Amino acid sequence: MMCWKKTGRMAITFDLEGMNALNGDASLVSLYYRLGVRQMLTAYNKNNLAGGGCHDRDTGLTAFGRRVIAEMNRVGMMVDCSHTGYRTTMDIMEAATQPVIFSHSNPKTLRSHGRNITDDQIRACAKTGGVIGVTGLGYFLPDRASSAIALADCVTYVRDLVGVDHVGLGLDYTPLDPKATLEADLASHPDFWPPAQYAPPWPMKDTPPGVFAQLAAILVGRGWSSEDVRKVVGENFLRVARAVWK
Repeated sequence: MMCWKKTGRMAITFDLEGMNALNGDASLVSLYYRLGVRQMLTAYNKNNLAGGGCHDRDTGLTAFGRRVIAEMNRVGMMVDCSHTGYRTTMDIMEAATQPVIFSHSNPKTLRSHGRNITDDQIRACAKTGGVIGVTGLGYFLPDRASSAIALADCVTYVRDLVGVDHVGLGLDYTPLDPKATLEADLASHPDFWPPAQYAPPWPMKDTPPGVFAQLAAILVGRGWSSEDVRKVVGENFLRVARAVWK
Protein backbone atom coordinates (compact mmCIF):
# COMPACT_ATOMS: atom_id res chain seq x y z
CA MET A 1 0.00 0.00 0.00
CA MET A 2 1.05 3.59 -0.49
CA CYS A 3 -0.44 6.21 1.78
CA TRP A 4 -0.36 9.90 2.56
CA LYS A 5 -1.41 12.05 5.47
CA LYS A 6 -2.09 15.75 5.66
CA THR A 7 0.21 17.57 8.06
CA GLY A 8 1.96 20.92 8.00
CA ARG A 9 3.99 19.46 5.12
CA MET A 10 3.13 16.86 2.53
CA ALA A 11 5.10 13.71 3.27
CA ILE A 12 5.00 10.52 1.22
CA THR A 13 6.93 7.44 2.23
CA PHE A 14 6.94 4.15 0.38
CA ASP A 15 8.96 0.96 0.20
CA LEU A 16 9.91 -0.04 -3.35
CA GLU A 17 10.65 -3.58 -2.19
CA GLY A 18 7.22 -4.34 -0.83
CA MET A 19 4.68 -1.50 -0.73
CA ASN A 20 3.03 -3.45 2.08
CA ALA A 21 2.61 -0.82 4.77
CA LEU A 22 -0.08 -2.94 6.43
CA ASN A 23 2.25 -5.93 6.79
CA GLY A 24 -0.62 -8.33 6.10
CA ASP A 25 -2.79 -6.93 8.90
CA ALA A 26 -5.99 -5.19 7.76
CA SER A 27 -6.64 -3.93 11.29
CA LEU A 28 -3.76 -1.47 10.83
CA VAL A 29 -6.03 0.57 8.56
CA SER A 30 -7.79 1.97 11.61
CA LEU A 31 -4.42 2.80 13.22
CA TYR A 32 -3.33 4.74 10.14
CA TYR A 33 -6.67 6.51 10.12
CA ARG A 34 -6.18 7.61 13.73
CA LEU A 35 -2.73 8.88 12.75
CA GLY A 36 -4.33 11.07 10.08
CA VAL A 37 -4.11 8.98 6.89
CA ARG A 38 -7.21 9.56 4.75
CA GLN A 39 -6.26 7.91 1.44
CA MET A 40 -4.36 4.81 0.33
CA LEU A 41 -3.35 3.28 -2.96
CA THR A 42 -4.00 -0.43 -3.30
CA ALA A 43 -0.75 -1.01 -5.20
CA TYR A 44 2.16 0.96 -6.58
CA ASN A 45 2.94 -0.39 -10.06
CA LYS A 46 3.92 -3.84 -8.74
CA ASN A 47 1.89 -6.59 -7.10
CA ASN A 48 1.64 -6.74 -3.32
CA LEU A 49 -0.38 -8.59 -0.69
CA ALA A 50 -3.56 -6.68 -1.57
CA GLY A 51 -3.60 -6.92 -5.36
CA GLY A 52 -1.98 -6.25 -8.70
CA GLY A 53 0.00 -3.27 -9.92
CA CYS A 54 -0.37 -1.60 -13.31
CA HIS A 55 3.13 -2.69 -14.42
CA ASP A 56 2.90 -6.29 -13.21
CA ARG A 57 1.00 -9.49 -14.00
CA ASP A 58 -2.31 -8.45 -12.50
CA THR A 59 -3.76 -11.25 -10.37
CA GLY A 60 -6.74 -9.23 -9.12
CA LEU A 61 -7.80 -8.19 -5.65
CA THR A 62 -6.73 -10.80 -3.09
CA ALA A 63 -8.71 -12.03 -0.10
CA PHE A 64 -6.51 -9.81 2.05
CA GLY A 65 -7.16 -6.93 -0.31
CA ARG A 66 -10.90 -7.42 0.08
CA ARG A 67 -10.55 -7.22 3.86
CA VAL A 68 -8.52 -4.03 3.46
CA ILE A 69 -11.10 -2.39 1.20
CA ALA A 70 -13.89 -3.34 3.62
CA GLU A 71 -11.92 -1.87 6.52
CA MET A 72 -11.13 1.33 4.61
CA ASN A 73 -14.84 1.74 3.85
CA ARG A 74 -15.69 1.09 7.49
CA VAL A 75 -13.32 3.65 8.99
CA GLY A 76 -13.80 6.26 6.26
CA MET A 77 -10.55 6.13 4.29
CA MET A 78 -10.52 6.97 0.58
CA VAL A 79 -9.69 4.03 -1.72
CA ASP A 80 -7.33 5.11 -4.51
CA CYS A 81 -6.94 2.96 -7.65
CA SER A 82 -4.13 4.86 -9.39
CA HIS A 83 -1.01 2.75 -10.07
CA THR A 84 -3.15 -0.39 -9.75
CA GLY A 85 -3.79 -3.11 -12.35
CA TYR A 86 -6.96 -3.23 -14.43
CA ARG A 87 -8.41 -6.43 -12.96
CA THR A 88 -7.65 -5.36 -9.40
CA THR A 89 -9.29 -1.96 -9.87
CA MET A 90 -12.41 -3.53 -11.34
CA ASP A 91 -12.57 -5.94 -8.37
CA ILE A 92 -12.16 -3.01 -5.98
CA MET A 93 -14.91 -0.95 -7.54
CA GLU A 94 -17.28 -3.91 -7.47
CA ALA A 95 -16.53 -4.59 -3.80
CA ALA A 96 -16.44 -1.00 -2.50
CA THR A 97 -19.39 0.46 -0.61
CA GLN A 98 -18.03 4.03 -0.75
CA PRO A 99 -16.92 6.20 -3.70
CA VAL A 100 -13.55 5.18 -5.16
CA ILE A 101 -11.04 7.51 -6.84
CA PHE A 102 -8.22 7.43 -9.36
CA SER A 103 -6.25 10.26 -7.79
CA HIS A 104 -3.90 10.81 -10.76
CA SER A 105 -4.60 8.79 -13.91
CA ASN A 106 -5.37 9.82 -17.49
CA PRO A 107 -7.53 8.23 -20.20
CA LYS A 108 -5.69 5.47 -22.00
CA THR A 109 -7.64 6.31 -25.16
CA LEU A 110 -5.73 9.62 -25.39
CA ARG A 111 -2.32 8.24 -24.38
CA SER A 112 -1.61 4.52 -24.41
CA HIS A 113 0.47 3.99 -21.28
CA GLY A 114 0.37 1.32 -18.57
CA ARG A 115 -0.31 3.92 -15.89
CA ASN A 116 -3.35 5.29 -17.70
CA ILE A 117 -6.84 3.82 -17.44
CA THR A 118 -9.42 2.44 -19.84
CA ASP A 119 -12.93 3.69 -20.50
CA ASP A 120 -14.24 0.68 -18.53
CA GLN A 121 -12.26 1.76 -15.48
CA ILE A 122 -13.46 5.35 -15.82
CA ARG A 123 -17.09 4.22 -16.06
CA ALA A 124 -16.74 1.85 -13.10
CA CYS A 125 -15.21 4.62 -10.97
CA ALA A 126 -18.02 7.02 -11.84
CA LYS A 127 -20.58 4.32 -10.99
CA THR A 128 -19.26 4.27 -7.41
CA GLY A 129 -19.76 8.05 -7.23
CA GLY A 130 -16.01 8.59 -7.45
CA VAL A 131 -13.65 10.94 -9.30
CA ILE A 132 -10.86 10.52 -11.86
CA GLY A 133 -8.03 12.99 -11.23
CA VAL A 134 -6.29 13.99 -14.47
CA THR A 135 -2.54 14.14 -13.92
CA GLY A 136 -0.07 16.64 -15.36
CA LEU A 137 3.00 14.46 -15.87
CA GLY A 138 4.28 14.37 -19.44
CA TYR A 139 4.54 10.59 -19.61
CA PHE A 140 0.77 10.29 -19.30
CA LEU A 141 -0.44 13.20 -21.44
CA PRO A 142 -1.06 13.14 -25.19
CA ASP A 143 1.17 16.13 -26.05
CA ARG A 144 4.35 15.25 -24.09
CA ALA A 145 4.65 18.86 -22.88
CA SER A 146 2.33 18.86 -19.86
CA SER A 147 0.39 21.75 -21.36
CA ALA A 148 -2.89 23.17 -20.14
CA ILE A 149 -4.43 22.24 -23.49
CA ALA A 150 -3.50 18.57 -23.01
CA LEU A 151 -5.01 18.65 -19.51
CA ALA A 152 -8.15 20.26 -20.91
CA ASP A 153 -8.42 17.53 -23.53
CA CYS A 154 -8.18 14.81 -20.87
CA VAL A 155 -10.63 16.56 -18.55
CA THR A 156 -13.09 17.02 -21.42
CA TYR A 157 -12.76 13.38 -22.46
CA VAL A 158 -13.65 12.15 -18.97
CA ARG A 159 -16.54 14.61 -18.69
CA ASP A 160 -17.96 13.52 -22.04
CA LEU A 161 -17.67 9.86 -21.04
CA VAL A 162 -19.13 9.92 -17.51
CA GLY A 163 -20.21 13.48 -16.65
CA VAL A 164 -18.61 16.52 -15.06
CA ASP A 165 -19.22 15.29 -11.49
CA HIS A 166 -16.57 12.60 -11.92
CA VAL A 167 -13.48 14.46 -13.12
CA GLY A 168 -10.88 16.46 -11.19
CA LEU A 169 -7.17 17.24 -11.11
CA GLY A 170 -4.33 15.23 -9.57
CA LEU A 171 -1.26 16.93 -10.98
CA ASP A 172 1.30 14.82 -9.08
CA TYR A 173 4.26 17.10 -8.41
CA THR A 174 7.61 15.44 -7.71
CA PRO A 175 9.97 17.36 -5.37
CA LEU A 176 13.59 16.54 -6.09
CA ASP A 177 17.07 17.34 -4.85
CA PRO A 178 18.33 19.99 -7.34
CA LYS A 179 21.32 17.77 -8.08
CA ALA A 180 19.19 14.71 -8.81
CA THR A 181 17.11 13.79 -11.83
CA LEU A 182 13.89 11.85 -11.72
CA GLU A 183 14.94 10.00 -14.85
CA ALA A 184 17.94 8.58 -12.96
CA ASP A 185 15.67 7.52 -10.10
CA LEU A 186 13.29 5.78 -12.49
CA ALA A 187 16.17 4.04 -14.23
CA SER A 188 17.39 2.65 -10.90
CA HIS A 189 14.12 0.73 -10.44
CA PRO A 190 13.19 -0.67 -13.87
CA ASP A 191 10.85 -3.22 -12.27
CA PHE A 192 8.62 -0.42 -10.99
CA TRP A 193 9.08 1.87 -14.02
CA PRO A 194 9.60 -0.23 -17.18
CA PRO A 195 12.13 1.59 -19.41
CA ALA A 196 10.01 1.05 -22.53
CA GLN A 197 7.25 3.18 -20.98
CA TYR A 198 9.39 5.79 -19.22
CA ALA A 199 12.20 6.38 -21.69
CA PRO A 200 12.69 9.44 -23.92
CA PRO A 201 11.11 11.10 -25.83
CA TRP A 202 8.47 11.09 -23.10
CA PRO A 203 9.82 13.41 -20.38
CA MET A 204 8.73 13.36 -16.76
CA LYS A 205 7.72 17.00 -16.91
CA ASP A 206 5.43 18.55 -14.28
CA THR A 207 2.60 20.84 -15.19
CA PRO A 208 3.39 24.21 -13.52
CA PRO A 209 1.13 25.59 -10.74
CA GLY A 210 -0.22 28.29 -13.03
CA VAL A 211 -2.03 25.64 -15.02
CA PHE A 212 -5.14 26.01 -12.85
CA ALA A 213 -5.85 29.47 -14.21
CA GLN A 214 -4.85 28.47 -17.73
CA LEU A 215 -7.03 25.36 -17.64
CA ALA A 216 -10.02 27.31 -16.32
CA ALA A 217 -9.66 29.84 -19.13
CA ILE A 218 -9.46 27.10 -21.77
CA LEU A 219 -12.52 25.30 -20.41
CA VAL A 220 -14.56 28.50 -20.23
CA GLY A 221 -13.47 29.23 -23.80
CA ARG A 222 -14.83 25.83 -24.78
CA GLY A 223 -18.21 26.70 -23.30
CA TRP A 224 -17.90 25.26 -19.79
CA SER A 225 -19.87 26.98 -17.03
CA SER A 226 -18.08 28.46 -14.00
CA GLU A 227 -19.90 25.93 -11.82
CA ASP A 228 -18.50 23.00 -13.81
CA VAL A 229 -14.98 24.45 -13.81
CA ARG A 230 -15.12 24.73 -10.00
CA LYS A 231 -16.09 21.07 -9.80
CA VAL A 232 -13.02 20.08 -11.80
CA VAL A 233 -10.49 22.19 -9.89
CA GLY A 234 -11.57 20.95 -6.47
CA GLU A 235 -15.24 20.60 -5.65
CA ASN A 236 -15.63 17.05 -6.97
CA PHE A 237 -12.84 15.72 -4.76
CA LEU A 238 -14.25 17.68 -1.82
CA ARG A 239 -17.61 16.00 -2.40
CA VAL A 240 -16.03 12.54 -2.28
CA ALA A 241 -13.98 13.42 0.81
CA ARG A 242 -17.11 14.61 2.61
CA ALA A 243 -18.93 11.42 1.62
CA VAL A 244 -16.12 9.06 2.71
CA TRP A 245 -14.22 10.65 5.60
CA LYS A 246 -15.71 10.27 9.07
